[in-house]
Formats: sequence, structure tokens, C-alpha cells
Amino acid sequence: MVRLPPSWPVSAFHHPGGSGPARPPQLRTIQRIDPRLYTRPVTDVPLQPAQAQAIVPGSGTVTLPSLGPTGMGNIWYPAQATSNTTTGAFDTAILTLYLGPVGIPVTQVGSCLAGSGTIALALPPMQPGQYLIGVLTGGHTGDLVTLNVVGVMDALAQW
Repeated sequence: MVRLPPSWPVSAFHHPGGSGPARPPQLRTIQRIDPRLYTRPVTDVPLQPAQAQAIVPGSGTVTLPSLGPTGMGNIWYPAQATSNTTTGAFDTAILTLYLGPVGIPVTQVGSCLAGSGTIALALPPMQPGQYLIGVLTGGHTGDLVTLNVVGVMDALAQW
């Protein structure tokens, strides 16, 4: 049985026909799709989502959100990463890009000076669980740091 918090008006969840309380939108179940239906490989799809942003805190060091393949059958083939800071070309920050599990920078794959630039990536195909993690050091407080990864990916489709 669905239990509603006492502060919610119960009358708001009755069906117009009076057949009893309806489920509030927050409590409706999500339809599950059988993963065995995803059998058709789709190749050379532009990477999605392939952008991470963060604001530089007072320490000047920030770790950007991890970017990588998610879901069954997704494989990334990244070609390059570009970074940019609000300060621009006169920034003294250094962005270092790592490959590793979520949020744990393990293997350095490149870096760019001035917080902005392009890093060519020569990586093996990335499987789910592998991520690109950008770490900016020496940044200006309040700057917006952006990391974009360009490449293609493979995915599975239903049709």
C-alpha cells in the first residue's frame, strides 16, 4: 500500500471517477525494458555525454566530474580532449588528464598548460568502468573549467 506523508492532501490523489486514490507521480513505477532486446550494435556515434565543468574553489585545485562510457555495450574511442578556463590564455593553471575508475586518477594520459588547450588521446577502447578525469591545479578562484572529449562510441540499440 502506498503511504503518503501526513502533510500531503489526500484528495489530490483521487481518480475523477472516485475509484480510489491514484499514485502520486513521484511513486509511479518505471517500466523496465529487458536488456536482451538490445542486440543491434550501432557504431561511430559521437560521444555522449562528453563534457564536464567545475568551478575552481579557493584552493585553486579542482577535480572535474568523471567522463566515460556507461551502460551495457557502450565503448568509447576518444580522440582528443580540449580544456578551457574563464581566465583564458593568460591562465597559469595546469590541467592534467588521467584514466582511471570513477573519481580516482590513476594513469596520466596528458596535460595542457595555461588551463586551456588540446590533448591528443591515444587510448585503447574504453569500457564501462573506465573514466577520463581532469584535475586542474593552480587555477583562479571562481573560474569555470570546461573539459570536452571528442571521439566516437559504440552502443547497442533495440531495433
